[in-house]
Parts: sequence; structure tokens; C-alpha cells
Amino acid sequence: MNIATPVATLAAPTPGVSIVGSPTAVFSPAPPLGTTEADVQVRLDAAANVQQLEFRVDVPGSSTALPTLVTVLSNFDNVAGTTDDFEGPVTLDRGAGWRRGDDLVVSGFANEQWQLEGAIASVAWDGAYVEVSDDGQQPWQPVTSLELTPAYNGAISTVTSTGEAVTNPEAGRAAWVEASLGYPAWVDQRLAFGTRFAGKTIHLRFVLAADQNGARAGWDIDDVEVTGLTGAPFTQRVLDRRRCINRAPTVDVATSTRVVERAVVKLEAATADADGDRLQVLWTQVSGPTVALAGDTFTAPDVTQDKLLGFEVSVSDGALSATARTTVVVANVNRPPTLTAPGPEGSVRAEQRIELTADASDPDGDAVQVTWVQTRGPLAEELSAGVYEAPAAKEPARLYFEACASDGTASVTQEVDVGLEAAGCGCGARGGGLALLVVAWQVLARRRRRR
Repeated sequence: MNIATPVATLAAPTPGVSIVGSPTAVFSPAPPLGTTEADVQVRLDAAANVQQLEFRVDVPGSSTALPTLVTVLSNFDNVAGTTDDFEGPVTLDRGAGWRRGDDLVVSGFANEQWQLEGAIASVAWDGAYVEVSDDGQQPWQPVTSLELTPAYNGAISTVTSTGEAVTNPEAGRAAWVEASLGYPAWVDQRLAFGTRFAGKTIHLRFVLAADQNGARAGWDIDDVEVTGLTGAPFTQRVLDRRRCINRAPTVDVATSTRVVERAVVKLEAATADADGDRLQVLWTQVSGPTVALAGDTFTAPDVTQDKLLGFEVSVSDGALSATARTTVVVANVNRPPTLTAPGPEGSVRAEQRIELTADASDPDGDAVQVTWVQTRGPLAEELSAGVYEAPAAKEPARLYFEACASDGTASVTQEVDVGLEAAGCGCGARGGGLALLVVAWQVLARRRRRR
């Protein structure tokens, strides 16, 4: 309309709606073909449901003879959700895409019907199909019949009944063709990707491919619902939650945390939302040796020296989000060696060699040194590392030795004992008796000479 005077008067005929203050809106000048805005405050006294309000706008000096009637929807909030009835002003967020979790299921575009040009001389001129992208909408990949229930019911024809090439640029592609079963009845359609796009952001697009001629009713899609996502891609209209402004959530994490290698670590964040919105929390690793992060939990890796792992937590109420970062210090922990010392079998005699052996290893791959020391019993002579000569003993006894395995920092010990036989009836005793007999004979001979 042409406005001679940059003012307008607003009236509210809807019951329960009143103008607060002046009903006159004063506009600032606008350039040719430009726009300008002005505010008038209105009040809705009470409403039990989403309600449509009517306003009459009278612009003095305009080219229209009657006031303009303006309708406004009230008493509702647009919130993030996983369903869309395609009846609101905002639908799929085409910029951010659908962020998914472990298993994405698009269940029921739930009501679907189509009536496309086809079934004339068995030629399917037009077709409809779905495509998916996990790489920023380039390239697009076809959604296959294996991922659809029910599957595509045919393919777009490539030639006419007379053998001429069809003009549809998608000729030959699997698609929904001709008419849906029981058209115009709705068909419950399901699309299930399983784990094909685990941890990725995807986009879906619905394509209707037609040739240059003819037309039918087309393809209707209604009431889409998605599950298995880490976010909510749709905007749903709900009854006013009495919040004029959505406030962003808050998140707080410790600056750093110290853990030991191989420990199971649970990341912690303190989250809050002033509006009481349900929050979605997502942890991602941003630096350091890669770990297998399952939600907020991971197992610290083996490290040869202290390592830093960086993590970011994102908290979203579906519309606004907050992030924070934390560092986890994974400390290297030296593990002691393992030691097995079986000890010799049976017992030993005086002057017999005792050879002690031990098997040692280190779980961290460190070099291990094994040493032996006698701790108790008659003292044996050490000939070399782990090799001793048994001492003489008047009575049976036991010799005790200790093996020690060390990686230079940590050590482990094991005691080994060896039985020792008495030396009273051995070869050494018989030799001593013969010497005594010789001495006694010499003394007797000398006595006989003196007589």
C-alpha cells in the first residue's frame, strides 16, 4: 500500500486482547520499495490453548479503503523436538543437519502418499526417492530399498512404450512410482540406517523427479519422527511454557584432573538450566593420545611418561548451548617385575654346588636384574651370582636364600630354601678314623721297643 502519513492505528477485536498504551504506531521513513517497522504493545489476558488473534490495522492516507486485517498466533513456544508435522513455520534445520548417536531410525515419514505420472503403457514417467549425505550435502547418496520399509515399488522408466528415451533426468533410478497402495490412503513408511552413520552429522532430502510432460497429484509427506539422534533437528509448537526468553544452560568442569594409566575414568560436568529445560550432554576429545570415549567414560592409555588429554563438553537445551574444556593428566605408573624362583630339588651335602635359578619379567618392558643373597642357615660360600658351595654340618639343616628382581625403581623378592645333610657318616669321617688308627699303632710300637 502507499502510505502518505507514516502512522498506523491498531485495534484488537479478539476477546481477551487489549492494546497497552497508545494504539498508534509511528513509522520511520523507508526508502522506495523498502520496509520499516514500529511497535505497539498488546496484552493477552488469558488463554488455555494456542490461539489465533486478530488485529485491524488502519493506515490513514493509504490506498486501501478498509483497514487491513492481520492474524497472529499466540500462547505458544517453538521448542526443539524429534517430530515434525510440517504444519508449523519452521521445519528441518537444514544448516546444522541431524546429529546422530549409535543408531539412527527415521520412523514413519509416518504418513506418506503419492500419485505420480505413470502406468500409461507400463511406463513410469515420474518417481520419488530419498537421498542422504554425511559430507556436508556433497555428494548425495541414494537411500536403498534395504533401508526402507516398505521398499521402493519400482524404478523410473528409461524408455517409452515406443522405445524412445524418456526425458526424466533420473531415468532408471529405483523410486516410488505410479501410485501408493490404496491412494489417497496414507502409507506408514520407515527408514532405518542402523549404524551406517555412527557418530556423523547427516542430511536427508526428498526428491521428486519428473519428465517434461503431464502431471498428477504428486507426493505428500507428513508427520516425520526420528530416533537415535544426539540432537533434536525439528522445531515443535507447544503450549506457552511462560518463558519469555530462553536462557542458555551453564556448564562447569574442573580445570584438570590427574589419573593413573589404565584406570577407568569418568568425566564429570556440573550442568544447569535456569529454565528447567532438559539438557543434552556430549563429550568429545580434542587433544592427546586417542582414547575410546563411550559417553563420558574411557580407559586411560598406557604411557611411558605423563600425557595430557583434552576434552570438551557441550550442553544444549535444544536451542542454546554452552561448552567447557578440561584436561586429564595420565600419569605413568611403574609396575614391579614378576619373579618365579623354583629352588633346587632334594637336599645337598657338604662341598656340593648349589645352583639357584629364577625367571623374571617386567610388564612395562623395563630391563630386570636378578640378585641372590643368603638370609639364614649355615653359611654357604658364594662362588658366583646364584651359585654357592654347601657348608659342612654336624646335623641336618636348611639354607635360606632370597631372590630379588628389580627394574631399577620397583622390586620383588622370593625366598628359596635348600636342605643340607649332616656330615658325620660321610667320606671325611672314615678318613679321620684311619688317621687315628695309624697314630695308635705308632704309639704301641714305641712302647714295645722300650721293653
